[in-house]
Amino acid sequence: MPLDLVYDCKIQPTADELSKSVQMAYKAALNHDFTDVSNFLIFREKFDPKLVNEMIEEYRKHIAILAVYDPLGYDIPISDLVDPVWHTHILYTQDYTSLCKKMGCSYIHHQPFVFEDEAELLMPAYREITYRLHATHFSVNEKFWGKSTRVGCMTKPFKSDLF
Repeated sequence: MPLDLVYDCKIQPTADELSKSVQMAYKAALNHDFTDVSNFLIFREKFDPKLVNEMIEEYRKHIAILAVYDPLGYDIPISDLVDPVWHTHILYTQDYTSLCKKMGCSYIHHQPFVFEDEAELLMPAYREITYRLHATHFSVNEKFWGKSTRVGCMTKPFKSDLF
């Protein structure tokens, strides 16, 4: 089922429809050229090239999940180890927008945290939702999504009565 049909549904898509949509979005992300993002992280931010390649692969998976689940209202935090790729990709606005279109979704917003307490409050959701979605649609790379990782950013503003 095409992504736009999943989004226009008034009923919740089936697990099979969600899986097919995530795989379609992932294929678009897999075929997308991340050379500018990679070069920025390696040459400007001084990341290790091998690590950057791994980070981009995990970002491809996560952005594919976001392309399908974010329009359905899910809040899916990203790993702090993968978040630098998202930060960098958004700097290349035309390229980022192009990928969103290729994946069949609208612009996926990025909402950073200001306070560490915000991230701490989201750790249970990160552990439950993000990990489960990665396990459902891909094999989980524990280095990037495991118990030692922390939440990076969200797609929607964080709301809490505490701040």
